[in-house]
Amino acid sequence: SSDLLETLPQCFKATGDQFFAQARHEISVWGALLCEHSDTSTSEKPEIMQTYIVVVSKILDHTALRTNQLIRIALKVKKSKKPWSSLVLISDCGPHYRSMESLAHGLVYLHNAYDRIPIEIHFGCEKHMKSSIDRLFGWTKAILRRTVAGQKDLLEIEDVVTALRAGFAHNKKDNPAGPNVVVGLDDSPVPPLSQILSVKSKNFKI
Repeated sequence: SSDLLETLPQCFKATGDQFFAQARHEISVWGALLCEHSDTSTSEKPEIMQTYIVVVSKILDHTALRTNQLIRIALKVKKSKKPWSSLVLISDCGPHYRSMESLAHGLVYLHNAYDRIPIEIHFGCEKHMKSSIDRLFGWTKAILRRTVAGQKDLLEIEDVVTALRAGFAHNKKDNPAGPNVVVGLDDSPVPPLSQILSVKSKNFKI
């Protein structure tokens, strides 16, 4: 999972206020890829389902608290009826992922929430990680550019969600074998508190 910021409005023809930033504002775009076994998957013949997830929001917090909330939203997109047998979380190594708070969320909160299944947490190498989420953001930006080029202005966050849903649906229609992408809008309140993992060892490092 990873995230980026987009600036609105994005218009085919911008006014002076829009161009010089007096009327501009930012929104966050968070992306994830959910990989799970299909209903008919077996150890002999594994069948992996992949669902890309895009969450658009006015909440700009780059905190572990907000990121963990988004991870829980992504996990609810699960489509297979097969229950989780384990969970592996992979992200970049930004401080809103690589923290004691994030470890507590994965190794304690999610571990208990999902029937105490084994959970692993991995981080990409700093400044050197490229993943499928970068590809997802490339598709996202291309759809927004295509929308604006078609003389459809993106003035509000709802316009972005509508454009992305229509754009990914168009891509899927052109290529039925292409990726499955779910686009959502979430401005739910960020929880006020979270757990922080307490480790006694002085040599423990993330």
